[in-house]
Amino acid sequence: MGRAGGLLERRESEVNAPRRRPLVARALLITREVAAIAAVMLALQAVDASASPPAESARPLDRANVRLTMRPAAARLHQRVSITVQGVFPGSVRVRLEGASRPDGAPYPWRRLRLWRGSWHGVLGATALRGVYPVEVRLGADTHPFRSSRWLLRVGVREAHRRPSFATAVAVARNWVAHLPGHQVLVALRRWPQTALDRRDRRLNELLVIGYSPAGDGSRAARLGVFITAVRDRFGGRWRFLEATVEPYATR
Repeated sequence: MGRAGGLLERRESEVNAPRRRPLVARALLITREVAAIAAVMLALQAVDASASPPAESARPLDRANVRLTMRPAAARLHQRVSITVQGVFPGSVRVRLEGASRPDGAPYPWRRLRLWRGSWHGVLGATALRGVYPVEVRLGADTHPFRSSRWLLRVGVREAHRRPSFATAVAVARNWVAHLPGHQVLVALRRWPQTALDRRDRRLNELLVIGYSPAGDGSRAARLGVFITAVRDRFGGRWRFLEATVEPYATR
């Protein structure tokens, strides 16, 4: 029995040994296949990420393609104006009249436009003062607004375009005095300082306070004063008379 038992033990080990080795080999093979599949998946993800286009909000903006229209482009004082911005990718668009104030004297706020049929639409509220105002555009979270020299809203200046133009605002004031009855002459002039109500761009709007009196009469009793507002139709353009008022700001 001792010999038979040893023989049986050897046969049993010979039978069982081949069975354990294939199982271990199969497990190692499966592990390697899983690792290879995982590596392929990671590589595919990396390829997809590099090949996919950037998010729409991250696309660089070609500001030359941005178009802005206003209706009417020359408004009456306190008139609301429709504005449309095109050529901007989806996100958000806000606009503002630079240097304008609201009728209550508060600074003119940014106004958010709404996207409709591929264009951004909104309404510009009334301004407190007549003048020429540049329009600023802000896109998304961009803190740096931009504008075009062509984007100008003219408020209450329709009549000014029919009047003579001059190289300077001072020449506008001199011409106004020269056409007064009684042969008046200009005797004093200075630029009126800007205030919280008046933030208008001085390159487009000038407010002057002048003194005038009859020619040959230099007495203070004969002197009269008035405020003259002159405007330009565009940056670098010629100046035209807008209005003469006994107070700095005419809000009606």
